[in-house]
Amino acid sequence: MLERVSDQSREYAFSYTDRSRALSLSLPTTQETFSPSESRPFFEALLPEGTLREQLASQFRLAASDSFGLLGALGRDCAGAIQVYETKRMSDPPGVRWLEHDELDELIRELPHRPLGVRAGDERLRLSLAGVQRKAVLVRDSDGRFGEPLDGRPSTHILKPQAADSEFASIAVNEFFCMRLATE
Repeated sequence: MLERVSDQSREYAFSYTDRSRALSLSLPTTQETFSPSESRPFFEALLPEGTLREQLASQFRLAASDSFGLLGALGRDCAGAIQVYETKRMSDPPGVRWLEHDELDELIRELPHRPLGVRAGDERLRLSLAGVQRKAVLVRDSDGRFGEPLDGRPSTHILKPQAADSEFASIAVNEFFCMRLATE
């Protein structure tokens, strides 16, 4: 559970509830509360970096340095099966916005202006992925349809199209190679 240190603070302390599993070796299960300086590195690593982070912060009218504010806005689907919710949003039923092929094409084209695929003003699509690359998450069903996960629905796929204007021009090829190498 994340709790604000004070009403005026952007800092949060972290503690586990009774039946929690450890999130990380750096945050072992304990009855103690972790200070902001102890818990921030873990939660910070769930967020995008660089330009993506700045775009998202601007979209949500937050400072790019407001890690916990960004997690509150985006953290309904984070890597590692972690979800960061405001208590009042925990009862929102998860769903999927299924996409037609042309809508999927549009999502890819809009990624430079729609970081992580999140539309300005869309209260239901909330996710966070670390890194600097343009990407979006999707849900794929057994029929091969793709959709956007809503209200905390876990994603099944990460879409990382190769950006022609990217400073990471060969990153998709590099990641593919590394994933193949890892399976050998």
